[in-house]
This record gives sequence, C-alpha cells and structure tokens, in this order.
Amino acid sequence: MYSLLSQATQPTTSQGDNVEDLFLTGAEAEARLQPGIPLDGPIVTNGQQQFQCNIQKGQPIEQLFRRMGNLDRTVSVQNPSFSLEGASSVKMRLGDVQDILLSDRISEDPINALELRSPLPRSILPRFLNGEDCQLLGRVRDAVLDGDSGERCAVSIAEWNRWKDVEDWALLA
Repeated sequence: MYSLLSQATQPTTSQGDNVEDLFLTGAEAEARLQPGIPLDGPIVTNGQQQFQCNIQKGQPIEQLFRRMGNLDRTVSVQNPSFSLEGASSVKMRLGDVQDILLSDRISEDPINALELRSPLPRSILPRFLNGEDCQLLGRVRDAVLDGDSGERCAVSIAEWNRWKDVEDWALLA
C-alpha cells in the first residue's frame, strides 16, 4: 500500500485536455451536466447536499441508525480479511454494525455494509444532479417496466419496489 500511495499525486484540476477532477460551484456543476456536454472527470462541490444532519442530535452516523429503527434486523457485511475461497459476506445485526462504526478505535478488520436500505428521504441528490442527463437509472426502469407505453406505469407493487430499492440505498464502510 505504501508503494502505491507514495506514487499518488494531486489530481489535475486546471482546464485543458488532462483535467482529472473538477472543483465547481453548484451552478457550474449544473452547467457542466447539461445534455450533450461530455464530462471529463469527477465533480467536487461544496454545500450542495439537500439533506442536512442536525449536529445537535449527534453524529451523522447516529442519526442514520436512529432513522433505521429496529437495529435487531440483519444486513450483509463484507470484510477484506475474509478468505477469497469462502463466502464474501456475513449477516450482522444493524446494532452491531452501529457499535463498530461509532467506536473510537481504528479497526484492523474494517467492514463494509454494501446494500443497506436507506432511511433517508427520497430525492436527496444534490441540486445539480437533477438534470435530464442525470436520470439514466429512472429511464432504464421506465423502459423495462413500461416497454412501448407512454402511460403511467402499471406494474405490480413487488416489481416497482424492486426498482425503488435499487435507486435508494446506502453504503457504510
């Protein structure tokens, strides 16, 4: 890891052919994501998140788990120390995941909860990600569920919820 990190450099952020990272205001990011304009690298903005944690109510991770409710439910958790020969994940109680993430110690055995149901309100994307070129997943969903119909979607609740869960999830690491 040290060998890899010792070769790392800051991304190129100036305009030109070799831009690796774009540091933009919300308005600049929205302008860059207009239809037909290619994106040259990741966009980094400040102050664009619509959902704001309340610092008086504790750490953001505490607020996230409080919104989840029943912490006796389980979630699949991956761990880099697992053998490549065996299962890639184990089931853990949400309460145990919370305890690990809130502990003040540095873990030598980190965990990743990759497919956690998000307890946050829908549509919490930054404002600049609401343009028409940022709706690929919704367009794919509509094409799969509606086919050739331009009418409102009329599929089973189970089928609709399968797509809803793909759009709204959380990653904890």
